[in-house]
Amino acid sequence: MIIGIGNIGSNSLKTKIIDINNENEVRVLGEANVDKIKNRGRSNFTHSIGDKKATGKSVRIMGFEAGIKLIFNWYIKSGVVSSLKDIRAMGFNCVLGEKNGASILTQKILDEMKRFAFIASTHNQQLIEAIGEFKRILNVPMVGIFEPYFHYSIPEFRRLS
Repeated sequence: MIIGIGNIGSNSLKTKIIDINNENEVRVLGEANVDKIKNRGRSNFTHSIGDKKATGKSVRIMGFEAGIKLIFNWYIKSGVVSSLKDIRAMGFNCVLGEKNGASILTQKILDEMKRFAFIASTHNQQLIEAIGEFKRILNVPMVGIFEPYFHYSIPEFRRLS
């Protein structure tokens, strides 16, 4: 099963396309990243196929929609995927919106993430915006991996002050 992975920063978009076979072995098919995605001017676009060394170039891009389109066009042109229909789901590391583990990113969960945006203000708004663009372009399940609640499960006497 081919899955996309997105790591969204305040000013960056990092992606991988992986293939998970029937034995649950994971193989990275490709990686593509855009840094300085919200800056006026030039952005850095780096990409690689499989385990080959990444190459890059400077591009003029503004915003997540344009960055996602650039990345997916590259994945198709480079042969990482033959079409966007090859990608069966998209996964993201998320902050505050659900307890632990993986969850399908429903509107209710996205609303919770918005509600807590003030806690992760440099990432949540951009993440929610990017997830909306990925969903619009791919129309596949969006999955969030939530881990921050782990820290709340640590007993008080074990926490660092």
